[in-house]
Formats: sequence, structure tokens, C-alpha cells
Amino acid sequence: MQKYLEERFNEDLVVRRAVPLKKDWYPERKKPTLTLRSWAAFLNAAYNKAGLAPSSGGAVSQAFAVLNDKKQAFKKAKAEYEKAKAADPKAPDGDLTNAKKEQAAGVTALQDAARGFSPPNT
Repeated sequence: MQKYLEERFNEDLVVRRAVPLKKDWYPERKKPTLTLRSWAAFLNAAYNKAGLAPSSGGAVSQAFAVLNDKKQAFKKAKAEYEKAKAADPKAPDGDLTNAKKEQAAGVTALQDAARGFSPPNT
């Protein structure tokens, strides 16, 4: 069926690869990634080279910082759970489950902040 539809509607546009979009203000030899370090590098470059307003990006920066804290809490809870599990195979995983939920909430908050971020066109 898929082959038939592809043949029948072959005039549809096909995306073969992403077209890289590099602005003049991008940090040198950097490609954007979804990390606090990348966000900070690009935000700093946007402030200094693209004229981004100094108050822009605060909500996203805050969401990245909160997510980073939640990731660290999850790592700690996981290590504690693994230690408790080694001592007692029936050890409850309550703290690990809560930390995992908090980390997921942090990701959602970051996504919401990123969606709400609309820098001025430069």
C-alpha cells in the first residue's frame, strides 16, 4: 500500500536532509545542541554579535538550570537506589521514581520555555 501511494503521489515534496542554517553571529565552530553549555554559548553570542536584548532568554536559561539540578538529583537517587538494592533486593524505588518524574517535569518546563522564547529578528 505504501509503495502504491508513493508511486501514485510521487509529486509530493520529499525531505532528504536538513539544510544547515548558520548565522554570522553563531559562536565559531559551534553547532546548536540542547544543552545548557550550548544555550549559554549561543545566548552570549546573540547578545554580543546579534544585538539580542539583554533581558531575552532568561526563562529558558532558568529552565536549563532547573533541569540540570533535577538531572543531578536523579543521578544521586539512582546511585542511592543501586546501593540499597545491592544490600536488599526488595528495596523500594520511591525516591528514584520521584526523581525521574521531577526530571521529566524539568524537560517539559524547558520545552515550554523554549516554545515561549521568541527573540527579535536580527
